[in-house]
Amino acid sequence: MAETEPIRKRLRRYICRNIIEGHWPPGHMLPSREQMANTLHVSLRSLQMVMDELMADGTLVTIASKGTFVTAHPHCLHRLAMVLPPDNHPGLCTSLRTVGKDPKGPYSFAYRALNDLDQVIEDLDYYRYRGIILLDEPLAYSQDMQQRLRQFPLVVIGYMSDAFARVHLDLYASISWGLRQLAAEGFERIAIISQSRKTNQLQTRIQRWLSMLKLPYDPRWLLEININSPHTAGNLVPLLWSLPQAERPQAILISDDHLVPSVTKAFRRCTGQDVPHVLAHANHPRMSRSAVPAQRYGFRAEDILANAIELLEDWDNNPATLRTMRPQMFP
Repeated sequence: MAETEPIRKRLRRYICRNIIEGHWPPGHMLPSREQMANTLHVSLRSLQMVMDELMADGTLVTIASKGTFVTAHPHCLHRLAMVLPPDNHPGLCTSLRTVGKDPKGPYSFAYRALNDLDQVIEDLDYYRYRGIILLDEPLAYSQDMQQRLRQFPLVVIGYMSDAFARVHLDLYASISWGLRQLAAEGFERIAIISQSRKTNQLQTRIQRWLSMLKLPYDPRWLLEININSPHTAGNLVPLLWSLPQAERPQAILISDDHLVPSVTKAFRRCTGQDVPHVLAHANHPRMSRSAVPAQRYGFRAEDILANAIELLEDWDNNPATLRTMRPQMFP
């Protein structure tokens, strides 16, 4: 142990590293306090303070007349910090929280806000967590913050952060998948409603995808709505029904879960009962409500977390692995 580290930190590191590296697996009985204090050249008082902390957070347990043991799910091995942005509507964050409350397997999750990241890193340094699952783009952080994050097991969800392990939710591929699905069902005139973007890259891709599917492209069938102002759907969606009957879309693809409530309400208002076929993105299990009958497709939060945990477990060998997920249809 580095002598420049505070004693408390050195002791936590010693105990937790033995657990993480498998020398003291769950259920293992630790050496006696006297033996550890002599080995580490520290006082019994200092050692007892750290062991009390580790018992309080569920890493160690003392059984009378037997000794101190590693618990079945020590935090330094099976506790993960899930750092999420605010999510005011049912969406990916809501679904991740829902699944994480009842995890399948040994891992548990502590939910932290993005502005808690400094404290999360400090907690990682004290082995209060095994690693971080982050729903954000760390490449937008300062170089100092990126360097600090690289010291710990970290998996990014949803962003193409090449310097970090990541579970990539390919939203462009998701739109392409939805178009293929609708084409296979026989629809030809397909409108795409997406969140607005700063470039025309989406429009270019949609033209290419429709061409490959031998389907017509009409720029009037592409509506981009600001995700922070979904109420504008009430003004934009009626534009599709102002077209001549033969030029109106037969099917609608809504590519963002957050847009589904406002867009489908706008459909219902302007079309009455004559609602077109709707295929709408969703984040399972907490899907946003649709005001009209709709097929739903997208990503399962349970699968996202399972992939993130696999990457965390392999972080020591592959700290910047990419795992791309594809959408699926929900019943």
